Amino acid sequence: MHIIHLTDATIGAGKSAFNSYRAAVMCGPSAAAYVPGLRRQTGLAVVPGAILACIEQGMITEDEILNGVARLSRCRRSTVLSVLIELRGGDPEVHLWRADRTGNYHVLTQSVPKVALAA
Repeated sequence: MHIIHLTDATIGAGKSAFNSYRAAVMCGPSAAAYVPGLRRQTGLAVVPGAILACIEQGMITEDEILNGVARLSRCRRSTVLSVLIELRGGDPEVHLWRADRTGNYHVLTQSVPKVALAA
């Protein structure tokens, strides 16, 4: 079992990994964002920050988030879904995002709650 403690650094790493990956996919190897030989950050540690980056960039449905983050992190969709659900809610002390009545996700807070994820 892996335990990930959410910090500004883990969230920042996930956002950065997602943004770099998205730029490389969208623009290809000739883009300025592409750095040859740069190893892609993967795994559970990048999932919360990558989900946050998805939502901030307008990928707000569950399928968009699961597909984008699973491809980036190389985690199973079920793992990404468990993180999405775990950090979803209305309490900024323990949640990062919320889902509205239509199922679209929105960032709840910019501060990182002091929680740990186990997967």
